Amino acid sequence: MRSPEHTIPDRLYFKAFALLIVLVLFWGVGHRFYETLMPQFSAVFHLSGTGRALTESGYQIVYLIGAIPAALMARSFGYKIAILIGLGSVCIGSFTLYPAAETQGFHYFLFAVMLMAFGWILLEVAANPLVIVLGSPATAVRRLNLVQAIYPIGSLIGIYAARWILQADLALPKEGFAYSMAHPYIVLGVSVLLLAYLFEETRFPLAAQERQPGLHGVGAELRALLSERLFVFAMVAQFAGILVLGMSWFLADHFFHASFSELSGGEIADVFVWCIILFALGRVAATALMWVLPPERVLVWFSAGGIAAALLGTLSGGELAAFACLALSFFVGPAWPTIFGLAVGGRGAGMKLAAASITMGGALGAVAYHFLKDLPPQASLLIPASGFALIAGFALVMARDAARKAAHTPTTERLEPV
Repeated sequence: MRSPEHTIPDRLYFKAFALLIVLVLFWGVGHRFYETLMPQFSAVFHLSGTGRALTESGYQIVYLIGAIPAALMARSFGYKIAILIGLGSVCIGSFTLYPAAETQGFHYFLFAVMLMAFGWILLEVAANPLVIVLGSPATAVRRLNLVQAIYPIGSLIGIYAARWILQADLALPKEGFAYSMAHPYIVLGVSVLLLAYLFEETRFPLAAQERQPGLHGVGAELRALLSERLFVFAMVAQFAGILVLGMSWFLADHFFHASFSELSGGEIADVFVWCIILFALGRVAATALMWVLPPERVLVWFSAGGIAAALLGTLSGGELAAFACLALSFFVGPAWPTIFGLAVGGRGAGMKLAAASITMGGALGAVAYHFLKDLPPQASLLIPASGFALIAGFALVMARDAARKAAHTPTTERLEPV
């Protein structure tokens, strides 16, 4: 039975907690809005070859090369200021899309995309550990799952907003169409600016201002992290989780196209929406289960469900495989926040570099997906099965480690909220 301590912080930091939820919502909107409009951006800015590859994979590139610099900024300035800098980067990047539309200049567009991507990775490295410290350590993983459950909702808003723009302005010439895509980013920039003001005016715990100026000890800290077998296992599990997510959505689209040819293009497109809805429901269900079960055990059960669904799709094919891929979206729901919380929680000031390293593991999973998605679809279902097996193995090892620590902890010891 789980600890009776509350997941949501007390009134003192409730506003801060609510702002972090709003931040994750914006995060989802920004990611999916850009990805949905990316083909149109390519047409407007005449992208091909290297230019198209750079903009299509811009977020993965920045997540790989920008994670450690983002952690160093959070380390030097503290979580709160790092969040403000991240929001500022997203704001400036959003506003830069307007001169990009005005001049049809690829260099402006690429600058805007990369700056927004760095803002998002800085927010990821700073905001998620802040959710962990914003309350009792005993409920940190559950709290992170609760906050991250809002991300798919933001994704749906981003998708439908982008679709509305594409439908409403389809008849415009390319120049006008570029403006129609830049205008919503101005709204996003203003909204992010308002959110930054609210963050600045909100009280956070002392841990949000914790700083370690300079680079002294960074190398030793990274070496210590990478020498921990459990932490490296967490990076591998996060790699597997993001790879499973990408493959699940790609394979669901493929099997529905192949098995339900009578469906219209719009109905097929809605398969992706259903994947995100089930993804959200998976996170909500896992968060609810974490009130009565340890996060490690919840992750084991969800991973077992994912393995079963992937193997069922592999053995059956056709329509059953299509619905099995939808089920994968549900079972992978809690993977990212649970792995992150288990690996990063309880590290104190070391959470910043740990968060960056775990995030890089996930980014590598996104890169691997692009290389593996061209495998035969039926055999490709073995990739999610293997990924879930890795995640289950990590969760089992963490459960055993938690049991060992609990056995050596005096019963009178109690974790106090931050």
